[in-house]
Amino acid sequence: MDNQDYGDIIEERRKRIFSFRNLLFLIISLVIIYFFLKQIDVAGTLTVISNIKISYILIIFLLYCLSNYLKSLRFMLMLKDKQIKHSDMFTIVSYQNFFNLILPARTGELTLIYYLKKIGGLRVSTGLHSLLLSRFMDLMVVAVIFIISSYFYWGRALPLPLLVISLIILSGSLLLVFRLGLMLNLAKKIIETFTKLSGLRDKKIIQKGIDLVDKFRDAIPEYNSKTDYFLFIAVTVVIWINFYIIF
Repeated sequence: MDNQDYGDIIEERRKRIFSFRNLLFLIISLVIIYFFLKQIDVAGTLTVISNIKISYILIIFLLYCLSNYLKSLRFMLMLKDKQIKHSDMFTIVSYQNFFNLILPARTGELTLIYYLKKIGGLRVSTGLHSLLLSRFMDLMVVAVIFIISSYFYWGRALPLPLLVISLIILSGSLLLVFRLGLMLNLAKKIIETFTKLSGLRDKKIIQKGIDLVDKFRDAIPEYNSKTDYFLFIAVTVVIWINFYIIF
């Protein structure tokens, strides 16, 4: 390879490193780090960490890795027909959890969709369905845990409004987990009927909205086996048990 080739390679890498996109990501990363460090007492944090036993840190680290592994396993079960490597899914979930820790209002959740597309090559609608399904399962498990714990705390004196709200949340999450496609079809029919009666059916924005509903519905995998749902829920329960142990 002559000097001209080396020069071309160096120039190409220089352009890649100093591209607008990479510089923008660098600036965003520095801003995030700045606000992150501004919110914490660095010296105090280091002092606390130095007083923690190494064995505790190791246990928490292993449990955190187990949590990421279980979450990646759940997504692997959801996307079993997409042929994504488990190592790639573990990386995607790790990115998601990292951004969830540093971004406000759990906006880091959306990075799952981005990395499923970038690393896994999946459509945005498929990533969105996987994210929503996992969150509906979490909501379902949390609702069950809340009802059980509330009963043990209050017994038969459990406030009726609290029980009703919990059952509504549980029922809604069950519908969204097991009958999401049916719910989308129902939503589409309601939108079509309303827009037809109101004379808005031919508006471009309405057409785009209906098309998005169709794309999202088509992205929903067919889970024909009850075993699939049982595995989803079982892994979700284990995830929350592990979460409880960590915190």
